[in-house]
Amino acid sequence: MRNILLAFMLFFFNGCAINQLFLSEEIDNVTVVKYQTYLKQHRAYFKRDTLKLVTKHDKYLFLYHTEKHELALLLHRQDTYKLYNFTKPDEPNITLTVQKKIRYKHLLTHFSGLGYKPVNLGDVGYTAKIALRKYKGVKTLMVETKDYSTLKQKYEKAIRTYDATNVMSIKTHLPKNLIYPYFENYKAKATTPEQLTQLQKVANKLRFQDEESVMPDEELEKVIFTSSKGYDYYLYRAPVNELERYLGKSKTKAALSQPEYKVLNTHLADIQEEELLSEGTLEELISKYKVNKDPKYKKRIMTLMKETQAQL
Repeated sequence: MRNILLAFMLFFFNGCAINQLFLSEEIDNVTVVKYQTYLKQHRAYFKRDTLKLVTKHDKYLFLYHTEKHELALLLHRQDTYKLYNFTKPDEPNITLTVQKKIRYKHLLTHFSGLGYKPVNLGDVGYTAKIALRKYKGVKTLMVETKDYSTLKQKYEKAIRTYDATNVMSIKTHLPKNLIYPYFENYKAKATTPEQLTQLQKVANKLRFQDEESVMPDEELEKVIFTSSKGYDYYLYRAPVNELERYLGKSKTKAALSQPEYKVLNTHLADIQEEELLSEGTLEELISKYKVNKDPKYKKRIMTLMKETQAQL
């Protein structure tokens, strides 16, 4: 009996040690989630209890190397700043150790000397999701990026040359906020019915469903785009958290027409559902399914359960 108890305790503590070993490899490391021709997705869980501010308000900062076309995330812990590569996660992390508090502009100067500068993610074809997550019992900052830069360049060429031929067979969807300003610019420059026809094909492919900006091909010559700038921004370009704040303001409903207000609310609900279905945890999905009984959620739950079982 004593030998059995000793064996059990040995197995238990070894198991805990192994779990901690695996966990240490998963925390504070960037991993590849998806790697396709037109979409590259990376994710990392950073232990957040020791994170300090990088900027005045945030504990992280995205930097971009314009020559290498690499996106990185800067974090601050104690006397160390560390840059994590979200384009090539196998690359060594860049570390800056400081003996005293460093000013933000000096921090930027240092990393700018290495080729990394602050960036608007949409300009370089990236989207990012930042969230607080409890990962295997550890409180973390979850950071996930999606690289659409190759796909963005493909659509930009189609729009710039008014030739939709090379994008019609692409299955990967490009988020509207990454391409719509570019599309709108060349839409304004279009002068012939053929150019408008090609832009319409691109718009349909990208599922621009605003009735004012997407019309049947035969009506393109008659179209005059009159959507207000504010409405277009929140429909096509605004991040989900900004759109949510905008719709939460009491003055918003009065500033928009009833159809516009309804479209923006539907757009927000669609984005939130898409994020939940693609990124939500098993617990979140089950909780939602108990309320709505939607088959989409059941399908996603079954998929996650199979993936979990396969990893055991």
